[in-house]
This record gives sequence, structure tokens and C-alpha cells, in this order.
Amino acid sequence: MKNELKIDNRNNGSGSKISFAILLVLTGVLLLSFNMGFIPAVYKPILISWQMLLVVLGISFLCNRQLTSGIILISVGTFFILPVVGQSFPDLFNGTLLKAEDCWPVLLIIGGILFLFKKNDFGVCQKQKYRCSEKSDSDTNKDFSGTNQTVDDCIDKSVLFNGSEQIVFSSNFRGGEVNCAFGEIKLDLRKVSGLNKNNNLEVNAMFGSVIIYVPGEWQINLKSSVMFGDIQDKRVIIDIPTNEDNIFLNMKASCLFGSIEIRN
Repeated sequence: MKNELKIDNRNNGSGSKISFAILLVLTGVLLLSFNMGFIPAVYKPILISWQMLLVVLGISFLCNRQLTSGIILISVGTFFILPVVGQSFPDLFNGTLLKAEDCWPVLLIIGGILFLFKKNDFGVCQKQKYRCSEKSDSDTNKDFSGTNQTVDDCIDKSVLFNGSEQIVFSSNFRGGEVNCAFGEIKLDLRKVSGLNKNNNLEVNAMFGSVIIYVPGEWQINLKSSVMFGDIQDKRVIIDIPTNEDNIFLNMKASCLFGSIEIRN
């Protein structure tokens, strides 16, 4: 059997199409309401804007239990929509014309909320951490020279307006969580010598890029949610026999205005 990427279609194309369809319907209803005079025109710059789109998408992510992605989207949308609200309703802020630089404390507030509600457990991943019992080869891929290295069996990586490269050395990799917003993450799992059967890796990319390198013999069970983005399998396909010892990586990926690539 060939090395394959198994995708749960229930959480992939159909979910994205439904979300996109609902978004189109709501936009049409709002525009029609403005044209018919049912909603005052003063609300139009607020409700029909890219800032509100981010807020709505963030709420959608929260409903899908993707806490980090949802809060980040809502935060960015709220940060940029406050000046628009101030222009439409000057009396709301005592006649003060708000600018984006005036609203930066909102980011501090949201950052604090993220720290409070950030998941400390990822299944069995964060409840119990193990160190590797054996170290991998000393040679390192040239693409990852000088990068961070970890021997934890779980990974918890978040990048905002930045870039990161990480190599994982583990003999019992359990998965973890990777979040990338307005940046890039390169995650190298090719040095992992053992994969826990109950592994679970969650990858979220928003306005950013995540590249994951996996060993050639791994197979992937992928549940994905894509909106205005792309998830690609760029691995070199090899033939591996079908048996009970096949190695599977369970991955849950969500992509919004970004990209996720799987390579080997």
C-alpha cells in the first residue's frame, strides 16, 4: 500500500462550503437590509468590513472549539474595527476620534485572556511529559541548521508576527499544538524515533504558513478545515506494506488565509 494522507471529508470540503455559503447569505441579507432602509446606513462601514469578517470567522472557530484561533481572529478584528466604530459614532467615545494606535491596550487585554484560557492539557499530552530515553543522530538537516531543538514528547508552539524553526527529538511523540498567525513555522519530526499510538497534533495557520516534515514511513489521518487557504501533501510517495505496525500521525488542521504543507 502506498503512503497516504487520509482525510476526513466531513470536516474538510463540506464544512468549508457550508461556512462560505452561510457567509454569503448573511452578507446578502445585510446588503439588502441596507438598500431597503431596514438598517441605518451608519452601521454599514462597521458590519460590511473586513474587520467584521475576521470577528465572524473568529466566532466560527470558537464554535468549532478552536479556542486559540478564534480568540486571535476576534482580537485582530476588534483592534481594527474600534476606529471605524469611533468614526460612525463619535459621541460613543466623547467625541474623540480613535486611531489604531490608540487601541493597542486591547491587545494586552486579549493577550491576558489568551494566557488565562490557553489549554494546558492536550489529551494525555500535557498531563504527563516524558523525556527521550535515547538521542538521535548528530547530523541535522541543512534547512534546520541553528534552529531550536526539543526532546519533549509534546510540542506547544505559537508564533505571532514572527518565524520559528523547530526540530523534535522524541522516542514517544504524543503530538501537541502548533499555532501560526502572520508568520511561519517549520516543524521537523524526522528525528522522532517513536510515535505514541494515542498521538494527536493540532495545527492552526491564519495569515501564515506551517511546514511540517515527517518520516517517509508515516501515514497521516488528517481532519481539516480550510477557508481561503490551502493544505498540501508534498511528500515523496513510497511503497510500504499493509500491516498492524503501520505508523499513523493523527492531525487536526485548520487554515484561514494561509497554508499548511506536509513534506518528507
